[in-house]
Amino acid sequence: MRKTIALPIMILAVALGYVLGWTMKANSIDTDKWTPDTINIYAKDKTMELTAASFPDLYKKVTRLIVFDELKKVAGGEPPVSADDIVEMKKNAIEYVYNKPISIQMSDYDGNVKTIKFTEILFPIYDNGETPVYIRTTDDVYLFLEHRSSLQWMVKTI
Repeated sequence: MRKTIALPIMILAVALGYVLGWTMKANSIDTDKWTPDTINIYAKDKTMELTAASFPDLYKKVTRLIVFDELKKVAGGEPPVSADDIVEMKKNAIEYVYNKPISIQMSDYDGNVKTIKFTEILFPIYDNGETPVYIRTTDDVYLFLEHRSSLQWMVKTI
């Protein structure tokens, strides 16, 4: 039973990683800061938790394929995402989890800049072609970060 669950989850992780890695190439010197401590993979009502110690090969593959550029400042202003929406997103997603908060600056529509600390990056996978990226702040609020290319075509081809 474990092998039948792990295979679709691994295929989903590789597909997501390939597309995100292709669209987000690392150009930062301090890439270790953005390397997750844990990767959660959500698929078909199952969750798989990856760490460098528990699944070293799969963890390395996912972190090499899903490269997230270190951001210093981003545009914000979007309202927080509801808890119900997050539950729905986590039915089919990959999540990077950090033990230590990461700080970025976020500006709102009025140009006001504030420092945001976050501990998670959520990459939901949708059928409708968009792949938004969300961060979970230390205040337990999910904020929209940016849109990415669709991952669904990759999942369907595999």
